[in-house]
Amino acid sequence: FAGGWFLILRWDLDTGELVSYKNEHDGMIIGLDISPDGKDLLSISRQTDSSVLLPDPATGVTRPRLQPHDQCGYAVRISPDGRLIVSTSDDTSVSVSDRENMLPRSGFTKP
Repeated sequence: FAGGWFLILRWDLDTGELVSYKNEHDGMIIGLDISPDGKDLLSISRQTDSSVLLPDPATGVTRPRLQPHDQCGYAVRISPDGRLIVSTSDDTSVSVSDRENMLPRSGFTKP
């Protein structure tokens, strides 16, 4: 998987085909991560949209969407056990969300 302007790209290793998905991000997709079980893809955008989306890895269709950061998104990761989603932003915040209820558990901002 790779991100670009408004697109997520998936290289199908079986066929060699490069598939692009238009999605709900309104800017450059800067960060991607995939869950340990391969069922969930996470994405965060940088320029005009700092939301964390969970597009379906097979179709690109957005499922849940997390609360956006106040400024440009930077990185998104899912924990090794697949339970927590962590995202960061240029606003110096770190958001930790529980994947089960998709609501922020806690947030941290640099003083």
